[in-house]
Amino acid sequence: ANGYRGKWDADTELNWDAFLERLSTLSKSQHQVLWDQSLYNEQVKQLLLQCDFPEFENVKKEIEAYENVRENWSESASLHYEVDFQVSLFQFEKGEYIPHHDHPNMTGVLNVVSGSLLTKNYTFEEKLASSEEVGEDGQTSLRHTCTIREVQNELIKAGDVSTLSSHEGNIHSIMPKEFTQMVDV
Repeated sequence: ANGYRGKWDADTELNWDAFLERLSTLSKSQHQVLWDQSLYNEQVKQLLLQCDFPEFENVKKEIEAYENVRENWSESASLHYEVDFQVSLFQFEKGEYIPHHDHPNMTGVLNVVSGSLLTKNYTFEEKLASSEEVGEDGQTSLRHTCTIREVQNELIKAGDVSTLSSHEGNIHSIMPKEFTQMVDV
């Protein structure tokens, strides 16, 4: 099988098992004291670029079973879960989007499988002194004001990959321009 048991290079097209095998090995690097998130993201990006996700049986099954159940929100399916990483498929109708949000202490790498999307990423710069208490459904929390810096505002097309780390581009939004499918690690 393609890329099985470590026999691959950067140009080898990976099958699902080889992709997971390599991703599982890479994800363990997160536990190292001097973990290099940028290097990790680049390595995961390279793995994603070596995959033809619509040809993988489990991904093909999710794509073929697609149904727009939640209007105005993306549909998602977990393709694989381990303690150190998760692989998901997101499918968006035109006009659906994921608003600005963050991923505290996490990295993220997304690969557009079909369609295109606008991704806007921001980096947290500084927490400001002002804050306010906000409440909803009987729950209250403290909302802090902060300064953020835009680090990416890019149209990502099929075959392209975008990354974020816990310290760079961690706040982001995803706005598809057409029906779009993406794999997210």
